[in-house]
Parts: sequence; C-alpha cells; structure tokens
Amino acid sequence: MAVIIDLVIALAIEWDDLSNDAKRLWSLGGLIIELRWIYHELQGIQT
Repeated sequence: MAVIIDLVIALAIEWDDLSNDAKRLWSLGGLIIELRWIYHELQGIQT
C-alpha cells in the first residue's frame, strides 16, 4: 500500500513535467511527418 501512495505522490509532483515532455514528443512527431511530406513533394517536383 505504501508503494502505491508513493507512486501517486511522485506522479502528482512530476505531472507537469511529464505532460510537457509528452506534448513536446507529440509536436516533434508532427514536425517529422510534415518534413517527410515536404521531402516527398520536392522529390516529385524534381522527377
């Protein structure tokens, strides 16, 4: 039971950092998708 309480307290303290990190990763994933799309568009123009 003490482990669960410790885990809940740790998550409560670190929640903002964890959510900000998740948002950054999501944004980077979207950026990578956009860059791949632009790359393929430019490859189509060159051929």
